[in-house]
Amino acid sequence: MAATSAELNSPMGVAVGLAGAIFIADTFNHRIRRVSGGSIATFAGTGISGTGAEGLSPQQTQLRGPRGVCADLGGTLYIVDTSNHRVLRAGLDGVVQTVAGNGAPGDAGDGGLARLAQLNQPSACTVDSLGSLFIADTRLHRRLPGQLVHRRHLQPSDPQGEQRRDHQHGRRHGPCRQCPGRNRGHGFSTQRAARRSGGRQRQSLHRGHGQ
Repeated sequence: MAATSAELNSPMGVAVGLAGAIFIADTFNHRIRRVSGGSIATFAGTGISGTGAEGLSPQQTQLRGPRGVCADLGGTLYIVDTSNHRVLRAGLDGVVQTVAGNGAPGDAGDGGLARLAQLNQPSACTVDSLGSLFIADTRLHRRLPGQLVHRRHLQPSDPQGEQRRDHQHGRRHGPCRQCPGRNRGHGFSTQRAARRSGGRQRQSLHRGHGQ
């Protein structure tokens, strides 16, 4: 179908993948759409709201109100499955797996395996040049006193699986009263961001907190 003729329902996220393909989080159609060469097709989701099992193809995997999508340099796509409180990975092998969030809303799990941790209405993601995934954890926003925000930066896991950490304090561009109440987008100065870092077999979740 021609992309300009397609009907979307409150799309809330977009990403550019390999070869310039555009991926759209078609939120209330519970799908991820792919636009290439002027045509649009469903990349992930059945169109029926639900909690899909892992290990299926993207088009067999049920989503529930996905708001975000991002891609890494290798072509892997990450889907922010917002109302299922998780982030999914759609790899080049054609299989969908959970990378963060256990499906239960909450804030437990910092420092542990990302897929066992809790998220609460995540809404956006981005991948840095080292392959670390950042997630905007929307409902877990916090009010930051003053203009300081605490950020945690992690290096990828070393061969022994240890994480090297450093902490940095940065100043926001404006007073906190100008900060939005929820993290609907993602940036390094968001009020609360979860970072999943490390290899595929060892993925930890760390969050930045306001000071």
